[in-house]
Parts: sequence; C-alpha cells; structure tokens
Amino acid sequence: WFSEAKIADAAQVETSARYLGTGSQWSVSGPHIKPGKDFWFYVRSVNLVGKSAFVEASGRASNDAEGYLGLFREKIGK
Repeated sequence: WFSEAKIADAAQVETSARYLGTGSQWSVSGPHIKPGKDFWFYVRSVNLVGKSAFVEASGRASNDAEGYLGLFREKIGK
C-alpha cells in the first residue's frame, strides 16, 4: 500500500492508500514523485492464519544523480 501522506490510523490504510500488489518489492513512479518529499508505504503479511497489522515505512525521492553515480562507481570498482 502506498500513500503520498502519512496515515495516522492504521485502520484507514485500505481506504486511504493505493494498493501496489503482492510481492517482495515494489517501485513507485509518476508525476507526483518529487525530490525532497516523503512518501509512505504500508506492508503486512497475509497467510492462512490471517492478516498481520500494517507496518509503516517512509521513503524520500532524491535528485542527487551525481551522488548516486559516485556511490555506484565505487561499488562497481571493487
């Protein structure tokens, strides 16, 4: 689940956030992803026993291309 704003009440995640799907990783893109803005992800486990509580994580987009290129340059050179 993905939201452009933090959701204060976990009971509102399913109605306020966008469902991204089932998997081990996701990427989010689009015109609303702007550098320096926080975005929120809500993750839970679903299995035969039921559904876990949502866990919240935030991320921030960056426009520091030069910094990332330097980081990858160092890692590739090893």
